[in-house]
Amino acid sequence: MKVTLLKPSDLGPGELEAWSELRSRDQRFDSPCFSSGFTLAVAQARDDIEVAILEADGAIRGVFPFHRVRRETAHPVGEILSEMHGIIAEPGLDWDPLALIRQCGLESWKFDHLLASQEQFQPFHRAIDDSAYMDISGGYDAYLAERRAAGSSVARNAARKARKMEREIGPLRFELHDEAAGTLLQLIALKKEQLRLQGFSDMFRQPWIGNLMEIVNRTETAGFSGLLSSLYAGDRLTAIVLNLRSGPVLASWIPSFDPAFSRYSPGLVLHLKLAEAASRQGITRIDLGRGENQMKTSLRSAGIPLALGAVEIGFVRRELTNAWYRARAIAHHPVFSGWPRRTATRLKNALKPVET
Repeated sequence: MKVTLLKPSDLGPGELEAWSELRSRDQRFDSPCFSSGFTLAVAQARDDIEVAILEADGAIRGVFPFHRVRRETAHPVGEILSEMHGIIAEPGLDWDPLALIRQCGLESWKFDHLLASQEQFQPFHRAIDDSAYMDISGGYDAYLAERRAAGSSVARNAARKARKMEREIGPLRFELHDEAAGTLLQLIALKKEQLRLQGFSDMFRQPWIGNLMEIVNRTETAGFSGLLSSLYAGDRLTAIVLNLRSGPVLASWIPSFDPAFSRYSPGLVLHLKLAEAASRQGITRIDLGRGENQMKTSLRSAGIPLALGAVEIGFVRRELTNAWYRARAIAHHPVFSGWPRRTATRLKNALKPVET
């Protein structure tokens, strides 16, 4: 296997066409985060992206985009904003993860949203989580019927909350793509407040994240685009989400809501209205992301297993990563809740060896 490293700006029509062809041959790569458009967008916000081109018998057999965050350490493209990642390779291709990262001049590649079904990486898995999704391939009505058959009252509850919101605040208005000036800045402000209330660090201290959101929001190409969807009650913005779209798949990428309206579950109402509108636009699946919360549990049709771990060369690196995942297991144990969980989470974050 020949491996050539390129900067995204050096990718030519041949590489980009091969990338698209590889995705089309394996449905596992249909997430917008696997598209070349996502990598190119991130590359506009950061200058540390590289793409490994895997060739055999004179043809491109795979692509592996990554951040080189240190000389010999890499993260997935988009880092904390990557909803799915892995090597985009043709079915049946024989490759070795350790050999690949060596050929990329790396000693470590850390992942936390890796397709668990990529069997070559399975020896490097430290934990498996689920990424929930809404299956709207049969249309919105079929989705609601499936939810009712599964015993979920999500549609009834959302309709009740929506009526209450209209009575007490004002008429609801849903925008599939909100182009009003300043709406994206409102999303950033709401997300910052949400992270603060939940005890998480402010990701917007890293300027590239806000820049990337702006780039994605104005991107509209055949293979990748951003979609800023919002829900208003009267003239008040209650919930908003910046989505990623590639073909028939939409990823609910960065959602937030105004906590002043939390009793109305505006995020839930927004996602149901999004599903209804998206189904008419040819969308068949809406990815809700890894991790659990009440909204995802209510909306989910099924999930895609994602792995956390690292491909690493060297004993010390492996042991540091193992220590961090042991701390993570403690933080996620059911015995923890409230302040014990927050304390364990701080310990986990302190032990995490390399994270931005």
